[in-house]
This record gives sequence, structure tokens and C-alpha cells, in this order.
Amino acid sequence: MQQSQVSNENPQRRFPRKIFYGWYIIAAGCISGFFNQGIFTIGLSAFIPPVQKELGWSLTAISLGFSIKQFEQGLLGPISGYLIDRLGPRLMCTIGSIIASIGLILFGRMDSFSTFYIAAIIIALGQSVGTIRAYMATLVHWFLQKRGLAAAIIGSGLGMGYAGVYPIALLLEWYGWRNAAYITALVFLAISVPLAQIIRHRPEQMGLQPDGITQSPEKSLGETINPDLQTPDKSFTVTQALRSRAFWMALIARAFYGLTTNVHHVHQIPHMVNRGFSSTGAGLLVAIYGVTQMILRLLCGSLADKIGRFRMYRISFLSLGIGWVFFAYISPTAWWNVMFFFVTYGIGHAAHTVAGQPILADYFGPHRFATISGLMSPISLMISVIGPLYGGIMFDHFGSFQLAFVILGPIISLATLAMFFAGAPTLSGKQNDINRTTK
Repeated sequence: MQQSQVSNENPQRRFPRKIFYGWYIIAAGCISGFFNQGIFTIGLSAFIPPVQKELGWSLTAISLGFSIKQFEQGLLGPISGYLIDRLGPRLMCTIGSIIASIGLILFGRMDSFSTFYIAAIIIALGQSVGTIRAYMATLVHWFLQKRGLAAAIIGSGLGMGYAGVYPIALLLEWYGWRNAAYITALVFLAISVPLAQIIRHRPEQMGLQPDGITQSPEKSLGETINPDLQTPDKSFTVTQALRSRAFWMALIARAFYGLTTNVHHVHQIPHMVNRGFSSTGAGLLVAIYGVTQMILRLLCGSLADKIGRFRMYRISFLSLGIGWVFFAYISPTAWWNVMFFFVTYGIGHAAHTVAGQPILADYFGPHRFATISGLMSPISLMISVIGPLYGGIMFDHFGSFQLAFVILGPIISLATLAMFFAGAPTLSGKQNDINRTTK
């Protein structure tokens, strides 16, 4: 059956008719994002101290495993994006969730570097072919006017994933790191696979329109949709996107962000422990940060649709840069520093998460969103893999992360300059240096 046809299977019948079905997909993405972020992105960093203690590995060697994970995700980006566009996000999300769970179980059984690196590769494969990327690829089809709010809701789930570190820290304390890995893998599998079945690629498959509009597409697109947003019939082809300046500037900005944020994901708990926090205390602080992220992302999502995602996206990098300096000097005896970190880095992080993926759809439209986003992954993630390794080397050499983190502040701020040269997203694409042709 062609994707433009209405599917005989209409899950809307199982839900209240007054609620647009797209919001159920977003709710599923929010919950899935919480577990994906809490376990695979943030939670794995909580395993570093006990793994290092039991196996006697250096932080550089452990960081290499995280870098391999990021590197493979980058290499698989174009393939996974293409498969999501062609085979559908529901199938890919299901497969990805199963593979990632298998990788985490293998992680719990590791006793050598080779097993650790294989587990990292399997986890990366699972995260690449499905999970959150599948939900974001679905979001841009189901929402146009409310794209920022929809992204914010999924982003709030990702933000709350930071809070998932605390129960993982408790599992590590109660059952040891191996059993904690098994438990979290089974929990993720039991929740993420059923949630994936809610996904439907496009609203047209259910006889619906984006945002739940009821008038004809021609009228709605002409009268109600913000003219700064790309629409399905105006979507760029992959070739057009690759020829645009906006694509390459957005790629540079994404690479800077990936380089720095991966350092934060991997080394935030080891850094706080090194600065005097207990492991449980560090986990609790990360959990509190996650709660604030949930709130900030919802606020930023609502604000982004009003002031513009492009403006918010540019500002986010400057805020993140300032936040890195405060985080470098975080201390259990200087809570004012913790507060300033939450404000500066927290706002920048929330704003970037809300605007980062939708801004690509604003530039290039939703039709080939997953493919275009996936094409950015190899270069941006190959740069970002340097981050965890950089942090590990700096720590092994200097005995702390402070200098490493201070340096990251101006690096992430450079992304603002890249987005300045990208120009604002427009329907005509003139600011993207593309001579659009009518299909």
C-alpha cells in the first residue's frame, strides 16, 4: 500500500477521538526518550566508577568504548535515516530497541576490552536504526504549526532521562553493576517495544492532516501555517539540501554541539565525584538537573513557536558555552556555582534540544527529514567521538576535568557563528543558496 493511501488499520479508534492521534505518538516518544536517555546516554556514565574499580581499566580506555559507540552511530546515520524513510519508523524503532537491549546485556557480561567494545557497537547499532530518531522523523510529518511544542514534549522526556541516573545509581549500589545492566536492559525492552507500536509514519495514512487540521490542505497551508515553516510539497530533495549552505553550516553547529555534549554525558558523574561529591550525591544532582530540564524544555518549546526556533537555536550555543565554565568549577561546598550551571547550561541545553531537530525540517521540509538528518551524522559524530576520549586523556594527564571543561566553553560558542552564516529558514530557500525548482 502506498504511504499516501489511508491505512485500513486505524489505531485512532482505540483512543478518544477528540485528541489528535499525533499527540499519542509524541507521548510515546516522551516516555521512550526518558528510558533511552536515562539508560543508554546518561545512565552508562554511572557504570564507569564501579567498572573502573573492578576491572582496573584507565578512564581513557573506558572513554574509547564510548567514542566507538558514537563513531558507529555516525557511520550508520545515513543508512538508518534512509531505512526510516523507506521502511517506516515503527519497524525500525522496534528493531533498534531489541538490538540495544541485547548490547546492554552483553555489557553486563564483559570482562575484557574486546567484549566491552563489541557491546558498545551493538548498543550503537540499536540506537542508530531506531529509538529517538524514529520518533523525531515521525514528528515532523505530524506537526507543522505545533512542531516546537511537540519536540519540547519529547525533549522533556529526554531531559527527565537525567533523573533516571539516580535509580540506576541505587541499582549499582544494591545489586552491583552487572546485575544493574541486566535489569535496565529488560526494563527498556519491556517498555520501548510496545511503545513503538503506537507510531504511524504520516497522518495521511489515517486520513488525517498535520496538526489535526480539518480544512483542505491547500487552504490550511495557505492561510494558517506560519510562512517560515517548510511544508511537505515544498520539501527539499536530498540533492538540493546537500547543495545548500544551510546544510553545511548546520552540520558544523551540530558537530560542535556533539563534541561537547558527549563529554558531558560520559564524564559528568566522574567529574562531580572528582570534585568531592559522593557517587549517590552526583547521581541525585543529575536527577535534579533532569527535573529542571523537563520544565525548561516545555517552556522553551512553547516559546520557540512564538519567537522562532532559529533565534532560540542560535542563543542556545552561547548559553551552553557559559555553562561549561560553571560546570568546570562545580563543588558540593559552592552551591551558587551549581545554581549558575543549572541556569546557563540548563537553558542552553533545553533550547537546543527543542529547536535542534525541528530546525532541519524548517530548512528542508519533512519529506526526506530522516535521510537528510542521517547524512549529517557521519561527519558530526566522527568529530563528536573525540569528546569522551579528549576528556579521558585530559583527566589521566592532569588528574581533573577542569581545564578540559573550560576549553569547551568557547568551542561550543562557535556554533552560533555557524548558524549566523546559515541564514534563516524560508519557504523559497533563497537564504540557503539554492535555486529551487518546482516539482
